Amino acid sequence: MGEVIEWVSRYWLGGIFTLILIDGINYLLHKHESSERFENSERVVLFLFWPVMLSVFIFVFILSRWIKRN
Repeated sequence: MGEVIEWVSRYWLGGIFTLILIDGINYLLHKHESSERFENSERVVLFLFWPVMLSVFIFVFILSRWIKRN
C-alpha cells in the first residue's frame, strides 16, 4: 500500500510541475488581452496525460540525437 501512495504522490507532483511549466510558458508567450489561456478542462487533461507527453518528448529527443550521430 505504501508503494501505491508513493507512486500516486510522485504522479501528482510531476503533474503539478508540468502544469506550472506549460501554463507559465503559455502565459509568457501570450501576454496580450486576446491571449488563449488554458481552460480548467484542458489543465485536467494535461495533468492526467503528462507522463505520455514526457515519454514522447524523451523518445523524440533521443531519436533526434541518434539520427544526428549517424
